Amino acid sequence: MLEDSVLLDTHVWWWFAMGSERLEATPALAAIHKAQDRNRIFVSVMSIWEMGILESKERLRFHQGFKEWVAMALAAPGVMAPLAARP
Repeated sequence: MLEDSVLLDTHVWWWFAMGSERLEATPALAAIHKAQDRNRIFVSVMSIWEMGILESKERLRFHQGFKEWVAMALAAPGVMAPLAARP
């Protein structure tokens, strides 16, 4: 079952959630879509923390706000952050 799972690092999660062209036609995107079909895309709570740090340093900008973006990105089909705090 784990072979059908992916753990996205922070940058790949950002690119995937934003529909970035950086992932187009890559083996990584194919693996992400396969995992998405099985609800097996994982995001580390550390990636959420890292994005918060990047936002505080103004290296990332979230139009709708950081918390709202994280909630939207984690609500995407197949995505889970099993160790993330729940509101």
